[in-house]
Amino acid sequence: MEVQRRGFPEICTDNDEVFLQQMLGVISSVDELSHVDIVKTPFNLHFRVAPSTPVYFNNLLQEILKLNNMFSIRVEMA
Repeated sequence: MEVQRRGFPEICTDNDEVFLQQMLGVISSVDELSHVDIVKTPFNLHFRVAPSTPVYFNNLLQEILKLNNMFSIRVEMA
C-alpha cells in the first residue's frame, strides 16, 4: 500500500497517529495494493483512497464507515 501524508507536523499527536494506523490497517486488510493520500488541515483530516481494482470499492467503503462509526467520527464523502 502506498501512503502519502501532507500537512503533518514533524511530531504527530498520539491520538492522530493511533487513528491513522487504525485506518491504514483497515484499508490494508481489504486491499493491500491501494493508494492513500492523507492531508491534515487545522481542523480536519482528508483521505483519498484509491483501490487497486474497482472490486474492492464496496468493501473498503463498508470497513472505513464501520471504523469511523466505532469511534463516533462524522464522515463526509465526496
